[in-house]
Amino acid sequence: MPDLTLLKNRNAPEATNISRSSTSTILLFLGGLFGIAAGVYLLWDSTSVKSQEAVINGRIISINAPRYGLVKNLDLKTRDFVRDEQVLFDLVNRNLDISHTERIKTEITQAKLDITNFQTQAKETEKQLNRANSDRVLQRNLEVQKYQADIRTLQSSLQRAREEYSLAKITYDRRLSLLQEGAISAEQVDIARTEMNSRQAQIQEVQRQIIERQTNLEAAKNELTIMNTRSNSDPSLRTQELSAKLQELQQQIKTKKVLIRQLETELNSNREGQVLPVIAPFSGLVWTVKETSGTEVLTGQKILELLDCSERWLDVYVNESQVRRIRVDQPVMITLTATGERVEGTVEYIRSGLGRLRPGEDVLQPIEAKLQKQAQVRVKLKPQFLDRAFAANFCHVGFTGSVRFEKK
Repeated sequence: MPDLTLLKNRNAPEATNISRSSTSTILLFLGGLFGIAAGVYLLWDSTSVKSQEAVINGRIISINAPRYGLVKNLDLKTRDFVRDEQVLFDLVNRNLDISHTERIKTEITQAKLDITNFQTQAKETEKQLNRANSDRVLQRNLEVQKYQADIRTLQSSLQRAREEYSLAKITYDRRLSLLQEGAISAEQVDIARTEMNSRQAQIQEVQRQIIERQTNLEAAKNELTIMNTRSNSDPSLRTQELSAKLQELQQQIKTKKVLIRQLETELNSNREGQVLPVIAPFSGLVWTVKETSGTEVLTGQKILELLDCSERWLDVYVNESQVRRIRVDQPVMITLTATGERVEGTVEYIRSGLGRLRPGEDVLQPIEAKLQKQAQVRVKLKPQFLDRAFAANFCHVGFTGSVRFEKK
């Protein structure tokens, strides 16, 4: 009868070896998964901009008393909706003021001159914007053509390198055969091997350059830059600046026209006891109410504030190294911290040099070495329908959100 103890001892090493082999296989598998995950993370980290938190802002203007008087019919409350040119309240003139009348006429004349000046600037800015747009398209086309030409040149170089490699390999194989026959020395084989390896390295370098140019070509087609951060002379940035300036001028023209209407109404009602209606310059929500009906107010005294829900934005501050991954008109998704709602927006402009640029200074002071190199990314939010829930939250102005830059 066989000794069972002996059989058990003989099988023990085999079981141990199997167990160790399984453990090694599992460890190798887990290591491979970890390597893949790490590679995917590094690829994502190098091609995306991390989420940032920012606070939604909006345009809020003060409605001030255009003259001394008594506030009447002010029935508005915080969060009430008002329409463009709606009467907000009435201001009753308490006394006749001839000097005030002359001042109103002067203000009307000045406002009309300002409108003429703003209109002239707007026309010139519009011309510059059209030229900048043409330059932007031309620059994009030139960059695309340049990278396409580079790729064609490199592809020809790659073809020559492959031919030279094939010739070098034939030479190496021939000399290796002659060495085995004792017809030549080993030194000649080494020379042929070195030449073959050099040609192979040349092929790899040309292939790397082709991939780099192809990446630059795709970036140029999408009006992106990979080589460096765009300067202020870049047509794309110039277009952003001019567009923002044109919008600002158009808004100033509109504001001055509203002011003229108010001043003309005030001029016509500059008699004791006459009523001056104060109207809303745009549709929006009442942000705050500072005074009440029956209150006597001075000229320029703040009565209430209006929030323009059609003009909302937020500013995200990112490292300048991430600017190359962001472009104007890029989609942006904001997730509100308080409610979890998602709000859409687009990149309006990018401004670098925050805290380090001192415009207008003839002699610049040394920049601190530890100063962060950040860029401002202005995100313009898409308009939303002003329903009851949206108005109750003041159009999300003041809400904190997590900002994520989407890819097209």
